[in-house]
Amino acid sequence: MVGGATGGRTWRGGLTPFIALAVGSAISSGCSTIGTVYPRHIVMFEKNGRAIDPTADPRPLQEYPELDDAAWKRWLDLMLDEIKRFDASKGLAGHDCQRVEAVRPGAAEERQQKTPGLKGELDDRANPAAAAEQVVKVLIFVHGGLNTQSGTIERATELHDEILRAGYYPIFVNWDSSLLSSYWSHLVWVRQGAERPWGPVFAPFYLLGDLARGLVRLPSIWWWRAQETLGWGIESDAGDAIFAAKDKHELQMLRAEGDGDVDLAFLRGVWQVVTMPVRAATTYVVDVGGQGSWNAMQRRVELLFEQDEFREIRADDPEAAATPPPTQLMQLMQRLQELQTRWELDDSGGVRRRLEVTLVGHSMGGMVINRLLQRGTTSANRDGSAGEGEREKAMEQAAKPRTHPGFVVPEFKTIVYMASACSVHQYEASALPYLEQHEDTILHHVVLDPEAETRETNLWDISPRGSLLVWIDDFLSSPYTVGDRTAGRYVNLLPALPHTPMDLRKRIFVKFFDDGDERYPQQHGDFDDGEFEFWTKEFWWE
Repeated sequence: MVGGATGGRTWRGGLTPFIALAVGSAISSGCSTIGTVYPRHIVMFEKNGRAIDPTADPRPLQEYPELDDAAWKRWLDLMLDEIKRFDASKGLAGHDCQRVEAVRPGAAEERQQKTPGLKGELDDRANPAAAAEQVVKVLIFVHGGLNTQSGTIERATELHDEILRAGYYPIFVNWDSSLLSSYWSHLVWVRQGAERPWGPVFAPFYLLGDLARGLVRLPSIWWWRAQETLGWGIESDAGDAIFAAKDKHELQMLRAEGDGDVDLAFLRGVWQVVTMPVRAATTYVVDVGGQGSWNAMQRRVELLFEQDEFREIRADDPEAAATPPPTQLMQLMQRLQELQTRWELDDSGGVRRRLEVTLVGHSMGGMVINRLLQRGTTSANRDGSAGEGEREKAMEQAAKPRTHPGFVVPEFKTIVYMASACSVHQYEASALPYLEQHEDTILHHVVLDPEAETRETNLWDISPRGSLLVWIDDFLSSPYTVGDRTAGRYVNLLPALPHTPMDLRKRIFVKFFDDGDERYPQQHGDFDDGEFEFWTKEFWWE
Protein backbone atom coordinates (compact mmCIF):
# COMPACT_ATOMS: atom_id res chain seq x y z
CA MET A 1 0.00 0.00 0.00
CA VAL A 2 1.26 3.47 -0.74
CA GLY A 3 2.95 4.98 2.19
CA GLY A 4 2.38 1.91 4.29
CA ALA A 5 2.56 -1.79 3.79
CA THR A 6 4.97 -3.27 1.39
CA GLY A 7 3.04 -6.48 1.56
CA GLY A 8 -0.29 -6.89 3.29
CA ARG A 9 0.11 -5.87 6.92
CA THR A 10 3.83 -6.48 7.12
CA TRP A 11 4.67 -2.79 7.11
CA ARG A 12 1.53 -1.47 8.79
CA GLY A 13 1.49 2.09 9.97
CA GLY A 14 3.46 4.13 7.51
CA LEU A 15 6.44 4.66 5.26
CA THR A 16 9.94 3.30 5.57
CA PRO A 17 13.12 4.66 4.03
CA PHE A 18 13.95 3.84 0.46
CA ILE A 19 16.61 1.24 1.23
CA ALA A 20 14.47 -0.57 3.78
CA LEU A 21 11.60 -0.74 1.33
CA ALA A 22 13.89 -2.05 -1.36
CA VAL A 23 15.13 -4.82 0.89
CA GLY A 24 11.57 -5.65 1.94
CA SER A 25 10.46 -5.76 -1.66
CA ALA A 26 13.27 -8.11 -2.56
CA ILE A 27 12.53 -10.44 0.30
CA SER A 28 8.77 -10.62 -0.22
CA SER A 29 8.70 -10.64 -4.02
CA GLY A 30 9.03 -14.40 -4.25
CA CYS A 31 10.34 -16.06 -1.13
CA SER A 32 7.18 -16.10 0.95
CA THR A 33 4.46 -18.71 0.86
CA ILE A 34 1.13 -17.23 -0.08
CA GLY A 35 -1.13 -20.00 1.17
CA THR A 36 -4.85 -19.86 0.45
CA VAL A 37 -5.92 -17.76 -2.55
CA TYR A 38 -9.41 -16.83 -3.74
CA PRO A 39 -8.85 -16.64 -7.50
CA ARG A 40 -12.42 -15.62 -8.34
CA HIS A 41 -11.96 -12.41 -6.37
CA ILE A 42 -8.57 -11.34 -7.74
CA VAL A 43 -7.47 -9.91 -11.06
CA MET A 44 -3.74 -9.48 -11.06
CA PHE A 45 -1.47 -7.72 -13.55
CA GLU A 46 2.25 -7.61 -14.16
CA LYS A 47 4.34 -4.51 -14.84
CA ASN A 48 3.11 -4.14 -18.42
CA GLY A 49 -0.57 -4.51 -17.51
CA ARG A 50 -0.99 -8.11 -18.64
CA ALA A 51 -3.00 -10.56 -16.54
CA ILE A 52 -1.10 -13.14 -14.50
CA ASP A 53 -2.06 -16.13 -12.37
CA PRO A 54 -2.12 -15.27 -8.63
CA THR A 55 -2.48 -18.93 -7.66
CA ALA A 56 1.11 -19.69 -8.65
CA ASP A 57 3.72 -18.95 -6.00
CA PRO A 58 6.93 -18.19 -7.92
CA ARG A 59 10.41 -18.93 -6.73
CA PRO A 60 12.80 -16.05 -6.04
CA LEU A 61 13.59 -13.96 -9.14
CA GLN A 62 10.79 -15.66 -11.08
CA GLU A 63 7.57 -14.04 -12.18
CA TYR A 64 3.98 -15.15 -11.97
CA PRO A 65 2.90 -16.92 -15.18
CA GLU A 66 0.86 -14.88 -17.64
CA LEU A 67 -2.69 -15.84 -18.59
CA ASP A 68 -3.14 -16.06 -22.34
CA ASP A 69 -6.32 -14.83 -24.01
CA ALA A 70 -8.17 -18.13 -23.63
CA ALA A 71 -7.17 -18.54 -19.98
CA TRP A 72 -8.13 -14.94 -19.21
CA LYS A 73 -11.53 -15.35 -20.85
CA ARG A 74 -12.11 -18.45 -18.76
CA TRP A 75 -10.97 -16.57 -15.65
CA LEU A 76 -13.58 -13.87 -16.32
CA ASP A 77 -16.27 -16.44 -17.16
CA LEU A 78 -15.85 -18.11 -13.79
CA MET A 79 -15.74 -14.79 -11.93
CA LEU A 80 -18.92 -13.53 -13.64
CA ASP A 81 -20.60 -16.86 -12.92
CA GLU A 82 -19.95 -16.40 -9.20
CA ILE A 83 -21.22 -12.82 -9.32
CA LYS A 84 -24.44 -13.99 -10.95
CA ARG A 85 -24.95 -16.57 -8.23
CA PHE A 86 -23.96 -14.28 -5.37
CA ASP A 87 -26.62 -13.82 -2.71
CA ALA A 88 -25.50 -11.54 0.11
CA SER A 89 -28.49 -12.49 2.27
CA LYS A 90 -27.00 -15.95 2.80
CA GLY A 91 -23.71 -14.61 4.15
CA LEU A 92 -20.54 -16.67 3.92
CA ALA A 93 -22.51 -19.89 4.04
CA GLY A 94 -24.22 -19.00 0.78
CA HIS A 95 -21.02 -18.17 -1.05
CA ASP A 96 -18.81 -21.16 -1.66
CA CYS A 97 -15.68 -19.54 -3.05
CA GLN A 98 -13.21 -21.66 -4.90
CA ARG A 99 -10.05 -21.79 -2.82
CA VAL A 100 -6.70 -23.03 -3.98
CA GLU A 101 -3.35 -23.42 -2.30
CA ALA A 102 -0.65 -21.43 -4.04
CA VAL A 103 1.73 -23.81 -5.80
CA ARG A 104 4.73 -23.54 -8.01
CA PRO A 105 3.94 -22.30 -11.53
CA GLY A 106 4.64 -25.64 -13.17
CA ALA A 107 1.22 -26.90 -12.08
CA ALA A 108 -0.72 -23.78 -13.04
CA GLU A 109 -1.91 -24.99 -16.45
CA GLU A 110 -2.94 -28.40 -15.12
CA ARG A 111 -4.85 -26.82 -12.24
CA GLN A 112 -6.77 -24.55 -14.60
CA GLN A 113 -7.72 -27.51 -16.77
CA LYS A 114 -9.16 -29.31 -13.75
CA THR A 115 -11.28 -26.34 -12.66
CA PRO A 116 -14.98 -27.17 -13.21
CA GLY A 117 -16.15 -25.50 -16.40
CA LEU A 118 -19.37 -23.82 -17.37
CA LYS A 119 -22.09 -25.87 -19.02
CA GLY A 120 -23.87 -24.02 -21.77
CA GLU A 121 -25.13 -20.49 -21.19
CA LEU A 122 -24.82 -19.06 -17.73
CA ASP A 123 -28.15 -18.81 -15.93
CA ASP A 124 -28.75 -15.17 -15.01
CA ARG A 125 -31.54 -16.18 -12.65
CA ALA A 126 -29.60 -18.64 -10.50
CA ASN A 127 -30.45 -18.53 -6.79
CA PRO A 128 -32.86 -15.55 -6.94
CA ALA A 129 -33.93 -13.86 -3.73
CA ALA A 130 -37.52 -13.94 -2.62
CA ALA A 131 -37.81 -10.14 -2.79
CA ALA A 132 -39.18 -8.28 -5.81
CA GLU A 133 -35.68 -6.97 -6.58
CA GLN A 134 -32.30 -8.43 -5.77
CA VAL A 135 -29.35 -6.05 -5.63
CA VAL A 136 -25.97 -7.66 -6.20
CA LYS A 137 -23.24 -5.40 -4.82
CA VAL A 138 -19.73 -5.63 -6.21
CA LEU A 139 -16.84 -3.78 -4.54
CA ILE A 140 -13.77 -3.16 -6.68
CA PHE A 141 -10.70 -2.29 -4.61
CA VAL A 142 -7.53 -0.89 -6.17
CA HIS A 143 -4.45 -0.64 -3.95
CA GLY A 144 -1.74 1.97 -4.24
CA GLY A 145 1.98 1.93 -4.86
CA LEU A 146 4.78 0.17 -2.97
CA ASN A 147 2.87 -3.13 -2.98
CA THR A 148 4.54 -6.43 -3.74
CA GLN A 149 2.47 -8.90 -5.70
CA SER A 150 2.52 -11.47 -2.91
CA GLY A 151 1.49 -8.76 -0.45
CA THR A 152 -1.58 -7.83 -2.48
CA ILE A 153 -2.67 -11.48 -2.54
CA GLU A 154 -2.25 -11.73 1.23
CA ARG A 155 -4.40 -8.62 1.70
CA ALA A 156 -7.12 -10.02 -0.56
CA THR A 157 -7.15 -13.28 1.38
CA GLU A 158 -7.30 -11.50 4.75
CA LEU A 159 -10.13 -9.13 3.78
CA HIS A 160 -12.19 -11.54 1.67
CA ASP A 161 -14.51 -12.79 4.42
CA GLU A 162 -15.01 -9.40 6.06
CA ILE A 163 -16.07 -7.72 2.82
CA LEU A 164 -18.39 -10.62 2.00
CA ARG A 165 -20.04 -10.28 5.41
CA ALA A 166 -20.72 -6.63 4.60
CA GLY A 167 -22.78 -7.74 1.60
CA TYR A 168 -20.29 -7.12 -1.19
CA TYR A 169 -18.72 -9.40 -3.76
CA PRO A 170 -15.10 -8.16 -3.59
CA ILE A 171 -12.85 -7.86 -6.62
CA PHE A 172 -9.24 -6.95 -5.83
CA VAL A 173 -7.36 -5.27 -8.68
CA ASN A 174 -3.73 -6.14 -7.95
CA TRP A 175 -1.10 -4.42 -10.08
CA ASP A 176 2.67 -4.53 -9.82
CA SER A 177 3.73 -1.44 -7.88
CA SER A 178 6.64 -2.78 -5.85
CA LEU A 179 9.44 -0.34 -5.21
CA LEU A 180 12.36 -2.52 -6.28
CA SER A 181 10.91 -3.53 -9.65
CA SER A 182 9.70 0.02 -10.32
CA TYR A 183 13.13 1.54 -9.82
CA TRP A 184 14.70 -1.28 -11.84
CA SER A 185 12.35 -0.48 -14.74
CA HIS A 186 13.32 3.19 -14.54
CA LEU A 187 17.02 2.42 -14.27
CA VAL A 188 17.38 -0.34 -16.88
CA TRP A 189 14.50 -0.56 -19.34
CA VAL A 190 12.16 2.41 -19.74
CA ARG A 191 13.41 5.14 -22.05
CA GLN A 192 11.10 8.00 -23.02
CA GLY A 193 7.92 6.12 -22.20
CA ALA A 194 8.71 2.68 -23.62
CA GLU A 195 10.89 -0.31 -22.77
CA ARG A 196 13.87 -0.42 -25.10
CA PRO A 197 16.12 -3.44 -25.69
CA TRP A 198 19.15 -1.16 -25.59
CA GLY A 199 18.07 0.39 -22.27
CA PRO A 200 20.62 -1.47 -20.08
CA VAL A 201 23.48 0.16 -21.98
CA PHE A 202 22.59 3.51 -20.44
CA ALA A 203 21.71 2.22 -16.95
CA PRO A 204 25.02 3.45 -15.40
CA PHE A 205 24.40 6.92 -16.76
CA TYR A 206 20.85 6.96 -15.39
CA LEU A 207 22.19 5.95 -11.98
CA LEU A 208 24.83 8.66 -12.07
CA GLY A 209 22.18 11.14 -13.16
CA ASP A 210 19.96 10.21 -10.22
CA LEU A 211 22.86 10.55 -7.78
CA ALA A 212 23.92 13.91 -9.20
CA ARG A 213 20.38 15.27 -9.34
CA GLY A 214 19.82 14.30 -5.73
CA LEU A 215 23.07 16.00 -4.73
CA VAL A 216 22.22 19.25 -6.53
CA ARG A 217 18.75 19.30 -5.03
CA LEU A 218 19.94 18.67 -1.47
CA PRO A 219 19.83 22.26 -0.19
CA SER A 220 16.26 22.93 -1.39
CA ILE A 221 15.02 19.49 -0.28
CA TRP A 222 16.58 19.89 3.17
CA TRP A 223 14.93 23.29 3.49
CA TRP A 224 11.53 21.83 2.71
CA ARG A 225 12.09 18.95 5.10
CA ALA A 226 13.22 21.30 7.89
CA GLN A 227 9.99 23.23 7.51
CA GLU A 228 8.00 20.03 7.94
CA THR A 229 10.02 19.05 11.01
CA LEU A 230 9.55 22.46 12.65
CA GLY A 231 5.87 22.60 11.80
CA TRP A 232 6.18 25.46 9.32
CA GLY A 233 4.98 23.30 6.48
CA ILE A 234 1.48 22.66 7.85
CA GLU A 235 -0.41 24.90 5.42
CA SER A 236 -3.89 24.18 6.70
CA ASP A 237 -5.23 27.73 7.10
CA ALA A 238 -7.01 27.77 3.74
CA GLY A 239 -8.51 24.34 4.36
CA ASP A 240 -9.62 25.34 7.85
CA ALA A 241 -11.37 28.41 6.43
CA ILE A 242 -13.25 26.30 3.87
CA PHE A 243 -14.26 23.79 6.53
CA ALA A 244 -15.55 26.58 8.78
CA ALA A 245 -17.66 27.95 5.91
CA LYS A 246 -18.82 24.57 4.60
CA ASP A 247 -22.51 25.29 5.19
CA LYS A 248 -22.27 28.61 3.39
CA HIS A 249 -20.70 26.90 0.38
CA GLU A 250 -23.06 23.89 0.61
CA LEU A 251 -20.09 21.55 0.93
CA GLN A 252 -20.52 18.14 2.54
CA MET A 253 -17.65 17.80 5.02
CA LEU A 254 -17.27 15.89 8.26
CA ARG A 255 -14.57 15.74 10.91
CA ALA A 256 -14.47 12.44 12.79
CA GLU A 257 -14.11 13.84 16.28
CA GLY A 258 -11.90 11.94 18.68
CA ASP A 259 -10.51 12.17 22.17
CA GLY A 260 -6.88 11.63 21.32
CA ASP A 261 -4.19 14.01 22.46
CA VAL A 262 -0.88 13.83 20.61
CA ASP A 263 2.01 13.91 23.03
CA LEU A 264 4.62 16.46 21.98
CA ALA A 265 6.76 16.02 25.06
CA PHE A 266 10.14 17.61 25.54
CA LEU A 267 12.04 14.34 25.01
CA ARG A 268 10.30 13.79 21.70
CA GLY A 269 11.34 17.25 20.56
CA VAL A 270 14.92 16.54 21.58
CA TRP A 271 14.87 13.29 19.59
CA GLN A 272 13.68 15.19 16.51
CA VAL A 273 16.70 17.46 16.73
CA VAL A 274 19.12 14.59 17.41
CA THR A 275 17.94 12.59 14.40
CA MET A 276 17.89 15.51 11.95
CA PRO A 277 21.37 14.71 10.50
CA VAL A 278 20.35 11.11 9.88
CA ARG A 279 17.09 12.23 8.27
CA ALA A 280 19.11 14.52 6.02
CA ALA A 281 20.99 11.48 4.71
CA THR A 282 17.90 9.29 4.29
CA THR A 283 16.14 12.16 2.52
CA TYR A 284 18.92 12.14 -0.06
CA VAL A 285 18.50 8.38 -0.56
CA VAL A 286 14.73 8.72 -0.99
CA ASP A 287 15.14 11.59 -3.45
CA VAL A 288 17.68 9.67 -5.52
CA GLY A 289 15.57 6.56 -5.92
CA GLY A 290 12.08 7.79 -5.24
CA GLN A 291 11.45 10.04 -8.22
CA GLY A 292 12.35 7.39 -10.81
CA SER A 293 10.25 4.80 -8.97
CA TRP A 294 7.32 7.23 -8.74
CA ASN A 295 7.45 7.84 -12.50
CA ALA A 296 7.64 4.10 -13.21
CA MET A 297 4.60 3.40 -11.02
CA GLN A 298 2.61 6.07 -12.84
CA ARG A 299 3.57 4.42 -16.12
CA ARG A 300 2.26 1.10 -14.82
CA VAL A 301 -1.08 2.70 -14.02
CA GLU A 302 -1.33 3.84 -17.63
CA LEU A 303 -0.41 0.39 -18.96
CA LEU A 304 -3.51 -1.04 -17.28
CA PHE A 305 -5.48 0.93 -19.87
CA GLU A 306 -3.27 1.52 -22.89
CA GLN A 307 -0.51 -0.96 -23.48
CA ASP A 308 2.26 -0.50 -26.00
CA GLU A 309 0.30 -2.41 -28.63
CA PHE A 310 0.69 0.38 -31.20
CA ARG A 311 4.41 -0.30 -31.35
CA GLU A 312 3.76 -3.96 -32.11
CA ILE A 313 1.13 -3.54 -34.84
CA ARG A 314 2.25 -4.16 -38.39
CA ALA A 315 2.07 -1.19 -40.70
CA ASP A 316 0.31 -3.33 -43.34
CA ASP A 317 -2.62 -4.07 -41.00
CA PRO A 318 -4.60 -0.79 -40.91
CA GLU A 319 -7.67 -2.40 -39.36
CA ALA A 320 -5.70 -3.63 -36.35
CA ALA A 321 -3.99 -0.26 -36.04
CA ALA A 322 -7.36 1.51 -35.97
CA THR A 323 -8.93 -0.72 -33.32
CA PRO A 324 -6.38 -2.01 -30.82
CA PRO A 325 -7.86 -4.59 -28.47
CA PRO A 326 -8.89 -3.52 -24.98
CA THR A 327 -6.51 -4.31 -22.16
CA GLN A 328 -7.41 -7.21 -19.93
CA LEU A 329 -8.51 -4.89 -17.11
CA MET A 330 -10.86 -3.16 -19.52
CA GLN A 331 -12.18 -6.56 -20.65
CA LEU A 332 -13.27 -7.13 -17.04
CA MET A 333 -15.00 -3.72 -17.02
CA GLN A 334 -16.73 -4.54 -20.27
CA ARG A 335 -18.05 -7.83 -18.88
CA LEU A 336 -19.39 -6.09 -15.77
CA GLN A 337 -21.06 -3.42 -17.89
CA GLU A 338 -22.68 -6.04 -20.12
CA LEU A 339 -24.06 -7.88 -17.09
CA GLN A 340 -25.28 -4.62 -15.55
CA THR A 341 -27.06 -3.63 -18.76
CA ARG A 342 -28.53 -7.09 -19.31
CA TRP A 343 -30.11 -7.13 -15.87
CA GLU A 344 -31.37 -3.58 -16.23
CA LEU A 345 -33.11 -4.36 -19.53
CA ASP A 346 -34.46 -7.73 -18.42
CA ASP A 347 -38.26 -7.70 -18.77
CA SER A 348 -38.83 -11.44 -18.59
CA GLY A 349 -40.84 -11.06 -15.37
CA GLY A 350 -40.17 -12.49 -11.95
CA VAL A 351 -37.39 -11.25 -9.74
CA ARG A 352 -35.50 -8.29 -11.14
CA ARG A 353 -31.83 -8.01 -10.39
CA ARG A 354 -29.58 -5.00 -10.32
CA LEU A 355 -25.79 -4.78 -10.26
CA GLU A 356 -24.38 -2.02 -8.06
CA VAL A 357 -20.65 -1.39 -8.33
CA THR A 358 -18.65 0.43 -5.66
CA LEU A 359 -15.17 1.61 -6.65
CA VAL A 360 -12.58 2.14 -3.90
CA GLY A 361 -8.99 3.23 -4.45
CA HIS A 362 -6.22 3.93 -1.96
CA SER A 363 -3.41 6.36 -2.77
CA MET A 364 -2.24 5.59 -6.33
CA GLY A 365 -5.43 3.55 -6.68
CA GLY A 366 -7.04 6.97 -7.09
CA MET A 367 -5.18 7.31 -10.39
CA VAL A 368 -6.73 4.05 -11.57
CA ILE A 369 -10.14 5.38 -10.52
CA ASN A 370 -9.55 8.50 -12.60
CA ARG A 371 -8.78 6.50 -15.72
CA LEU A 372 -11.89 4.36 -15.25
CA LEU A 373 -14.05 7.44 -14.82
CA GLN A 374 -12.57 8.98 -17.95
CA ARG A 375 -13.53 5.83 -19.85
CA GLY A 376 -17.07 6.12 -18.51
CA THR A 377 -17.58 9.75 -19.53
CA THR A 378 -18.75 10.80 -22.98
CA SER A 379 -16.81 13.64 -24.56
CA ALA A 380 -19.85 15.41 -25.96
CA ASN A 381 -21.32 18.34 -24.09
CA ARG A 382 -19.24 18.12 -20.93
CA ASP A 383 -19.60 21.82 -20.26
CA GLY A 384 -23.39 21.76 -20.49
CA SER A 385 -23.37 24.62 -22.99
CA ALA A 386 -25.71 22.90 -25.46
CA GLY A 387 -29.46 22.86 -25.26
CA GLU A 388 -31.37 20.77 -22.77
CA GLY A 389 -32.44 18.26 -25.40
CA GLU A 390 -28.88 17.69 -26.57
CA ARG A 391 -27.72 17.38 -22.96
CA GLU A 392 -30.30 14.67 -22.24
CA LYS A 393 -29.25 12.86 -25.39
CA ALA A 394 -25.61 12.94 -24.26
CA MET A 395 -26.66 11.61 -20.85
CA GLU A 396 -28.47 8.70 -22.47
CA GLN A 397 -25.50 7.99 -24.67
CA ALA A 398 -23.23 7.79 -21.64
CA ALA A 399 -25.05 4.67 -20.48
CA LYS A 400 -24.74 2.87 -23.81
CA PRO A 401 -21.89 0.56 -24.80
CA ARG A 402 -19.14 2.25 -26.79
CA THR A 403 -18.10 1.17 -30.25
CA HIS A 404 -14.58 0.74 -28.89
CA PRO A 405 -14.58 -2.03 -26.25
CA GLY A 406 -11.70 -0.33 -24.45
CA PHE A 407 -14.06 2.44 -23.37
CA VAL A 408 -16.80 0.36 -21.75
CA VAL A 409 -17.15 0.47 -17.97
CA PRO A 410 -20.05 -0.29 -15.63
CA GLU A 411 -21.88 2.54 -13.94
CA PHE A 412 -20.41 3.11 -10.50
CA LYS A 413 -22.89 3.65 -7.69
CA THR A 414 -20.28 4.83 -5.16
CA ILE A 415 -16.73 6.10 -5.69
CA VAL A 416 -14.29 6.34 -2.80
CA TYR A 417 -10.91 8.09 -2.92
CA MET A 418 -8.86 7.13 0.15
CA ALA A 419 -5.92 9.52 0.61
CA SER A 420 -5.57 9.71 -3.15
CA ALA A 421 -2.14 10.28 -4.70
CA CYS A 422 -3.62 11.73 -7.87
CA SER A 423 -3.42 15.48 -8.30
CA VAL A 424 -6.33 17.82 -7.61
CA HIS A 425 -6.44 18.70 -11.30
CA GLN A 426 -6.55 15.03 -12.31
CA TYR A 427 -9.39 14.40 -9.88
CA GLU A 428 -11.39 17.40 -11.11
CA ALA A 429 -10.89 16.50 -14.78
CA SER A 430 -11.98 12.90 -14.23
CA ALA A 431 -14.57 12.75 -11.45
CA LEU A 432 -16.57 15.94 -12.01
CA PRO A 433 -17.52 15.21 -15.66
CA TYR A 434 -18.43 11.67 -14.65
CA LEU A 435 -20.74 12.90 -11.88
CA GLU A 436 -22.40 15.31 -14.29
CA GLN A 437 -23.35 12.42 -16.56
CA HIS A 438 -24.22 9.89 -13.84
CA GLU A 439 -26.73 11.56 -11.56
CA ASP A 440 -27.10 8.63 -9.15
CA THR A 441 -23.39 8.33 -8.33
CA ILE A 442 -22.06 9.37 -4.91
CA LEU A 443 -18.40 10.28 -4.36
CA HIS A 444 -16.41 10.18 -1.10
CA HIS A 445 -12.99 11.45 -0.06
CA VAL A 446 -11.42 10.22 3.17
CA VAL A 447 -8.20 11.92 4.28
CA LEU A 448 -5.94 12.26 7.30
CA ASP A 449 -5.81 15.21 9.65
CA PRO A 450 -3.22 17.64 8.22
CA GLU A 451 -1.02 17.55 11.32
CA ALA A 452 -1.01 13.75 11.42
CA GLU A 453 -0.09 13.71 7.73
CA THR A 454 2.86 16.03 8.21
CA ARG A 455 4.09 14.52 11.48
CA GLU A 456 4.07 10.86 10.35
CA THR A 457 7.27 9.09 11.38
CA ASN A 458 8.81 5.73 10.58
CA LEU A 459 11.86 3.67 11.46
CA TRP A 460 12.55 5.38 14.77
CA ASP A 461 12.12 8.80 13.15
CA ILE A 462 15.26 8.56 11.03
CA SER A 463 13.36 8.52 7.70
CA PRO A 464 11.98 11.72 6.16
CA ARG A 465 8.97 12.93 8.10
CA GLY A 466 5.50 13.03 6.62
CA SER A 467 3.27 10.61 4.74
CA LEU A 468 3.96 9.48 1.20
CA LEU A 469 1.64 12.23 -0.06
CA VAL A 470 3.85 14.77 1.71
CA TRP A 471 6.89 13.19 0.08
CA ILE A 472 5.23 13.35 -3.35
CA ASP A 473 4.29 16.99 -2.94
CA ASP A 474 7.67 18.03 -1.53
CA PHE A 475 10.23 16.23 -3.66
CA LEU A 476 9.06 13.16 -5.63
CA SER A 477 6.90 15.10 -8.10
CA SER A 478 7.28 18.42 -9.91
CA PRO A 479 3.92 20.22 -9.61
CA TYR A 480 3.40 23.23 -11.86
CA THR A 481 0.73 24.73 -9.60
CA VAL A 482 -0.80 23.90 -6.22
CA GLY A 483 -3.55 22.12 -8.16
CA ASP A 484 -0.94 19.59 -9.27
CA ARG A 485 -0.32 18.52 -5.68
CA THR A 486 -1.98 15.41 -4.29
CA ALA A 487 -5.76 15.42 -3.86
CA GLY A 488 -5.61 13.09 -0.86
CA ARG A 489 -4.29 15.77 1.50
CA TYR A 490 -6.50 18.06 3.52
CA VAL A 491 -4.34 21.10 2.69
CA ASN A 492 -4.76 20.53 -1.08
CA LEU A 493 -8.28 19.14 -1.39
CA LEU A 494 -10.34 21.48 0.78
CA PRO A 495 -9.23 24.76 -0.84
CA ALA A 496 -10.17 23.24 -4.24
CA LEU A 497 -13.69 22.17 -3.27
CA PRO A 498 -15.31 25.57 -4.01
CA HIS A 499 -14.41 24.89 -7.67
CA THR A 500 -16.99 22.09 -7.63
CA PRO A 501 -20.16 22.97 -9.60
CA MET A 502 -23.07 23.74 -7.29
CA ASP A 503 -25.27 20.95 -8.66
CA LEU A 504 -22.63 18.34 -7.71
CA ARG A 505 -21.82 19.47 -4.18
CA LYS A 506 -24.58 17.45 -2.52
CA ARG A 507 -23.09 14.24 -3.94
CA ILE A 508 -19.47 14.78 -2.91
CA PHE A 509 -18.57 13.99 0.70
CA VAL A 510 -15.27 14.69 2.45
CA LYS A 511 -14.33 13.13 5.77
CA PHE A 512 -11.12 13.60 7.73
CA PHE A 513 -10.07 11.92 10.94
CA ASP A 514 -9.17 13.55 14.22
CA ASP A 515 -5.48 13.69 14.99
CA GLY A 516 -4.16 11.39 17.71
CA ASP A 517 -7.19 9.10 18.12
CA GLU A 518 -6.20 5.50 17.40
CA ARG A 519 -9.80 4.63 16.56
CA TYR A 520 -9.15 6.35 13.24
CA PRO A 521 -6.35 6.11 10.67
CA GLN A 522 -3.34 8.12 11.79
CA GLN A 523 -0.90 7.25 9.02
CA HIS A 524 -1.19 6.91 5.27
CA GLY A 525 -0.75 3.15 5.35
CA ASP A 526 -3.55 2.65 7.89
CA PHE A 527 -6.37 3.05 5.39
CA ASP A 528 -6.27 -0.37 3.77
CA ASP A 529 -4.39 -2.56 6.24
CA GLY A 530 -7.59 -4.29 7.38
CA GLU A 531 -7.86 -2.75 10.84
CA PHE A 532 -10.32 -0.16 9.54
CA GLU A 533 -13.34 -1.26 7.51
CA PHE A 534 -12.77 0.88 4.45
CA TRP A 535 -15.57 -0.94 2.61
CA THR A 536 -18.34 0.44 4.87
CA LYS A 537 -20.34 3.65 4.65
CA GLU A 538 -19.51 4.33 8.30
CA PHE A 539 -15.85 4.64 7.36
CA TRP A 540 -16.55 6.94 4.42
CA TRP A 541 -18.96 9.30 6.10
CA GLU A 542 -20.94 8.51 9.24
